[in-house]
Amino acid sequence: MGREVGFPTANLAPDSAEKIVPGRGVYAIRAYVDGFAYEGMLNIGRRPTLNDGRGQTIEAHLFEYDGTPLYGRRLTLEFVARVRDEQQFASLDELRAQLKKDAETVRGIFAK
Repeated sequence: MGREVGFPTANLAPDSAEKIVPGRGVYAIRAYVDGFAYEGMLNIGRRPTLNDGRGQTIEAHLFEYDGTPLYGRRLTLEFVARVRDEQQFASLDELRAQLKKDAETVRGIFAK
């Protein structure tokens, strides 16, 4: 679904029950994949706009990533800042507009 709204995501799951997952919301992150670091944004939540809030997901959109599929690959995340709470939008267009704002906010965080 991330690709459909212009923000392809890696859908993640902790590799251990002992991992601590931050609360629902949008975060500025740094993700490490195969020895490379990527800045990006991550959502933890129930995707209320897309699936009626069933089940928690963790989805990362990596800036400047080449798009090679990440299925089965290990990502290590560094949480840099919390951007906002999770929220529901009336339409995919509203969600898309907010994701663009979130991306600008996150890029600003990394520009400092």
